[in-house]
Amino acid sequence: VRYGVTPEDATDEQFYRACSMILREISDDHFDKFTKETNENGKKQVCYMCMEFLMGRSFKNTLYNIGLESSFRTALKKYGCKLENLYELEPDAGLGNGGLGRLAACFLDSAANLSLPLDGYGIRYKYGLFKQDIVNGFQTETADDWTKWGDPWSVRIEDDSVTVDFKDMSVKAVPYDMPIIGYGTGNIGTLRLWQSESLAPFDFDLFNSQKYDKSVALKNRAEDISRVLYPNDDNNEGKKLRLKQQYFFSSASLQDIIRKFKSIHGNDFDKFAEYITIQLNDTHPVISIPELIRLLTENENVDFDFAVEITKNVFNYTNHTIMQEALEKWDVKTIKDTIPQVLDIIKKLDKMLKKELKKAKIDKEKAEAMLKTALEKGVTVSAKNVTYTYDGGERAVLNDVNFSAAPGETIAFVGPSGEGKTTLLRLILGLVEPDSGKMEMETDGEIIEVSDSTRRFCSYVPQGSAVFSGTVADNLRIVNPNATEEEIIDALKIADAWSFVEELPLGINTFIGERGVNFSEGQIQRISIA
Repeated sequence: VRYGVTPEDATDEQFYRACSMILREISDDHFDKFTKETNENGKKQVCYMCMEFLMGRSFKNTLYNIGLESSFRTALKKYGCKLENLYELEPDAGLGNGGLGRLAACFLDSAANLSLPLDGYGIRYKYGLFKQDIVNGFQTETADDWTKWGDPWSVRIEDDSVTVDFKDMSVKAVPYDMPIIGYGTGNIGTLRLWQSESLAPFDFDLFNSQKYDKSVALKNRAEDISRVLYPNDDNNEGKKLRLKQQYFFSSASLQDIIRKFKSIHGNDFDKFAEYITIQLNDTHPVISIPELIRLLTENENVDFDFAVEITKNVFNYTNHTIMQEALEKWDVKTIKDTIPQVLDIIKKLDKMLKKELKKAKIDKEKAEAMLKTALEKGVTVSAKNVTYTYDGGERAVLNDVNFSAAPGETIAFVGPSGEGKTTLLRLILGLVEPDSGKMEMETDGEIIEVSDSTRRFCSYVPQGSAVFSGTVADNLRIVNPNATEEEIIDALKIADAWSFVEELPLGINTFIGERGVNFSEGQIQRISIA
């Protein structure tokens, strides 16, 4: 009826979709019954959060688990349709890559088989990792549009949509539910996948003004969040998109979990850890920890200390590797530029941990090893009577210089030429050693490195008075506050450093301030070396 054809005239594709709809309706009935029993019996709900789920094909798995494979095979045979042909029509859901995604899928399958109330939370990617082709003996990658012909196994639940806020935009998180069916049980789990959409379809006024690209710019940016699994993150914009993806599904999932809890237990958050447990699969969803505290304190009026205790008792974490390159680290600047609402909470948690370590009388060396967090630490520098001799015999003297910078804060060295600004910077970076004097520096973070092109930049700064500005764990910035915009751009291009500026959201205006002031929203220290 749905396709306007009789069974005798239906194609395999139409049979596949019709059979999938029937199985989906059967699973929905089982799900409603199991959910009701779980709530009535007061069982603890497990929520499994993961960036990817390699679920495989649902059609064959569902038929086998609910024991209807033989019945469907017999029914289809009457119309000359082979069940094996239908199996091959279903695309693999483009939701996972390999080991991590398959492990997550196995957890969901196992819980369903054991009749455990476990639901998964992830992202409904528009495209999978990639579609592989071999051309002339070489691998080529193209977009894996796995939902091109629709997806009968996921149902859009519009009424459960939530809003997720970023510093530069807000998006709508729309859930799509996939059933996870246990073998020979009445248990139906759910994999809830979030799709990122714009709050408005497009800007009607801009469209009518013939600004067609701008009219859909926000829509495209919102959809980028759930467009691709593991987008390239070799520059700042890619890193921000990765962090947005992680915060997007973490915040949306937590809002959903809190909503479901309140529908049963009201605002009695004393019971939250009793009925809810959340498993964080690898590093990707760990931003959920400060986000849950934020949601409880800001939206539910829960005291901060109590929110922290709830969080301690709710979350569990699985780490899949100890290789340094596989452990994610987000610097303060990236968090501040993307999701500043959780930064203060992260800093508070860091202070609480330090107090706990001190109270436990853990020695300093062990405590420092335990405090290697994802945050890049600030830097403190003290230079007293430091001398350094250049190759040409000239000597720089730093009489008494003291300064510190918070994580991500901009530092500027202001003063006329020949007063030791370049020397101080090179000493801080460890590029040179002082001849004499006392030079002290404390930092738990990685100090920035100066590239050859940036060092060359020193000789190209106009008007002979350089200003060095940089951030801990970020690219070095060197500009002259007295120069015009054109002069600075020319100098940057000569030094092969123009790409640094082009990547910044505010462009050249991020660099130009009146004599070194107003850099980076006013977060600048003026350090004159006399």
